[in-house]
Amino acid sequence: TPTWLILNGAEVDMGYFGYHRIAWFLYAFIMLCSLSTFICFSQNVYPSEYQWNKKTYN
Repeated sequence: TPTWLILNGAEVDMGYFGYHRIAWFLYAFIMLCSLSTFICFSQNVYPSEYQWNKKTYN
């Protein structure tokens, strides 16, 4: 399903396309969350190496 069809299908309330649009937004939200989490990890947001090692390896 092309994205423009999902985003422009606002006149269809809760038909197939309505559900599809909700699922697409949910998927995009999850991807955004995981991407930001990955960026946080890769940028070493945690206070120190020692604390990170303790958190990971106990």
